[in-house]
Amino acid sequence: EISEAIAADFAKAGINVELTTEGDWASYLAARREGRLAGIYELGWGGDNGDPDNFTGYFFSGGTEPIRREGWYTNPPLAELLQKALVTVGQENRDPMYKEADQMLHDDVARIWMFHTQLPLIFSTKVDGYVTQVVDADNYFDVTVSP
Repeated sequence: EISEAIAADFAKAGINVELTTEGDWASYLAARREGRLAGIYELGWGGDNGDPDNFTGYFFSGGTEPIRREGWYTNPPLAELLQKALVTVGQENRDPMYKEADQMLHDDVARIWMFHTQLPLIFSTKVDGYVTQVVDADNYFDVTVSP
């Protein structure tokens, strides 16, 4: 449905879009990895470790494995900034670099973020053993719910 809505918006601007499907998820990821998804494609991703470089450098640094370029976008000054931020010590020193990188990505419209996942939060006195995580990677192993 998201693709159809985007195609309809492009059509309003006079841009014809042909929607295709790659089949299952593994085939889709293989086509993306091999560069067979020309043009615009959807991809869901979420940060999971609290580091500002979490996938930013992975998608936008423009280098080679393990850091690579996503979606054929390239910006050498951005790639240089991300590489520098990656090896800089101290979060207080890294944060301004990632803020600058975020602004560069925004200015270039390197990617259109459609939505952000909201994970469920637990608010009940019946729940015990739940500990919040700063990186949205909640662990429910020791959680119990009383009647």
